[in-house]
Amino acid sequence: MINAKQPWLIYLLISLALAAPESFAAAEEKLDEHVAHEHGRIIVNLILEGQSLVVELEAPAVHVLGFEHAPRSVTQKSKVAAINLWLESGKGLLNVPRDANCQLQSVNYTAPNFDRTTDHVDYKARVNYRCRNPLVLAWVELALLQRLIGVEITTVNLITSTLQKQLTLKERASRVPLR
Repeated sequence: MINAKQPWLIYLLISLALAAPESFAAAEEKLDEHVAHEHGRIIVNLILEGQSLVVELEAPAVHVLGFEHAPRSVTQKSKVAAINLWLESGKGLLNVPRDANCQLQSVNYTAPNFDRTTDHVDYKARVNYRCRNPLVLAWVELALLQRLIGVEITTVNLITSTLQKQLTLKERASRVPLR
């Protein structure tokens, strides 16, 4: 299990994924094995490499939907459908300086299957952007926090060509410095 005393494991797995993109799935599986499902906390991985900006979200369903069980009511089913559309679109996760000229490139998101588990359900999404002017990316704003519920702590694992660090954002703090 990764805790605050073991952020090196997160860095290692993300670095391996960057070094060999085809091994990302294997590294992600290893990371999944070690990251504990924790209410009140979400994890955001931010990776800036050249013109590529990647954001990964890992959040318990309770913070995305307000519940973790299979949707029962029409309202709950509608909420699941709306969240799936949002995460599939990749839009509204980040705000960046306009001059960075970042464009959405791809989204990797598969909706959780509530029927296959009685355990806690997590939402995971990976969104890739291409930024034509990455030199002006001094920060990113985690707009996704505006849509989430009851998040007390956001753990941000940040990797750039010159920086690797883990940040802890409390309550609704959402700006992440990239330098």
